[in-house]
Amino acid sequence: MDTDALKIIDSTSPFFERHPDMKINWSKIPFYHIEKNGRIRKKHRKKIRRNFSGYLDRIVDAGYNAISLDELPYLVEYPFYPTSLKKKTAHYRKYFQKLILEALSRNLKVFITSDVTFSNEYIDAWTLGDHSAKVDLFRDALIRLFISFPKVSGVILRIGESDGIDVKGDFLSHLLLKTPAQGNAFLRAVLPVFEKMNKTCIFRTWTVGAYGIGDLIWNRRTYRKLFARIDSPNLIVSLKYGDSDFFRYLPLNRHIIKAPQRKIVEFQTRREYEGFGEFPVFIGWEYQRYMDQLKTLKNIEGLSVWCSTGGWSNFRNFTYLRGSSRWNELNTFAAAELWKGKTPEEILGAFFGPEAGVYTEFLALGDTVVNTILYDPAFAANELYFNRTRIPPLLHVFWNSITVNEFVITFYRTFSDPRESLAALKKGRKALRRMKELNRLHRLDANFGFFYDTFAILYQVRKLMYLKDRRALKQKIEKRITTYRRKHPQGYSFSLNCRDLALKNTLLRLFLKLIVRTRARYRYRDYFLFNPLTSRLYYALYVLYKKSFPAFTGKQAMPIKTLLR
Repeated sequence: MDTDALKIIDSTSPFFERHPDMKINWSKIPFYHIEKNGRIRKKHRKKIRRNFSGYLDRIVDAGYNAISLDELPYLVEYPFYPTSLKKKTAHYRKYFQKLILEALSRNLKVFITSDVTFSNEYIDAWTLGDHSAKVDLFRDALIRLFISFPKVSGVILRIGESDGIDVKGDFLSHLLLKTPAQGNAFLRAVLPVFEKMNKTCIFRTWTVGAYGIGDLIWNRRTYRKLFARIDSPNLIVSLKYGDSDFFRYLPLNRHIIKAPQRKIVEFQTRREYEGFGEFPVFIGWEYQRYMDQLKTLKNIEGLSVWCSTGGWSNFRNFTYLRGSSRWNELNTFAAAELWKGKTPEEILGAFFGPEAGVYTEFLALGDTVVNTILYDPAFAANELYFNRTRIPPLLHVFWNSITVNEFVITFYRTFSDPRESLAALKKGRKALRRMKELNRLHRLDANFGFFYDTFAILYQVRKLMYLKDRRALKQKIEKRITTYRRKHPQGYSFSLNCRDLALKNTLLRLFLKLIVRTRARYRYRDYFLFNPLTSRLYYALYVLYKKSFPAFTGKQAMPIKTLLR
């Protein structure tokens, strides 16, 4: 692959200098928490800039040539803003100008991120809720940005997900583009700005299922409609490597293979569903599968790596800074090296030197543990869809929450063979025990006790899901969780609410088989199962059975009601 390709990496780590919440939303810079009286707190400004400078040095050494920097609304000003907000945006423009110059001095390209679109009470009052007015205002924001920051290379647009429920601040985002036609019209409105000012528009296809545009990430028909008759040299389409979030067991996203546009591929090295860097998890073998396929494809312009961004957790790993994670740094280095054509073994050799042999065995075992204990291979091998959403191959673990209940158990058992699942667990347990032995002999991971204790419980939790009589094992797990919480107070949270009735819940199985399909293409029945009327019914069922969902549901991420539209 082209060694001069675009290699973008996020740059949020330096801004998490202060964050009082126990559980952190890692999706973007926490502006709300670093401000005081409309400005970044004085004692934080120098520290953030010093951290930012050191961070840039590390990512350059790792092989990256561009950064993404949050975010557009803080860097532009509209005449209808009140004086206080004008002063705040002026402060951020001045401060970010210094950060951008730091990046440019290292020959790094700078891309500013933005949701489509951001809003507040003043923008709402000005646009009066009119869609065209919001598009025009966003277009104007791009012009203002490029005038104020002429050396910025472009903007990265997220159109399919808005701020989580827990986000606070002067600007919150909401979904503006709800249909492929609206997406097409939006691009036609903003691309001339990028072309005239010689900037790059990186358009992300990430969507979470909301509205008619919600299947853009995997549906070729939606994709074609959105990009119909759009041919701009300034447009790059950004796609996650799979047709869901950063999970394992996903085939390469079909759009990457089929779509004609220039593309970059998104990878995550701070694995939000695999411990946020707390665990000895190496992505080398997993990502090599994708990289090998990318070598044969045309119009691949580069990669975009997330080493800090994504998910909710109370794990505080600031990649490449004080409190960093060795495993995040290994994965971030590996992503850039894999792009160059290096093998995982060569990468481990370069990273660990003389100790590479034992680390290779240790991390290969960790790969097996994650693939067979965290994931259920028999379930994860399925391609399952609910309306516009590709159902994740991992259902019982989200971020640092583990939830097992009647609904989750029935879902897994409906679409997998318990015999295959239990056989995989035995393989995972054997690998976990060997990792423990290697760590005892060679002291490979100072935090291995946390990994081992977490996966020992996960092993039992997975086993619980396939046993006929679960009472004795459930009691054993609950005792182990009590010890775990005392030993690892910042560790995973567990919610076990499973009854023997789950195995006999024929109605729930029939319902799942009715609404969940095993192929991407919509069935005729889906047009009757999913419409404005039934979305209200599904939301009512969610409210009725809310206790069956993870505790964070309705408190983090986008509202459930929006996701069902």
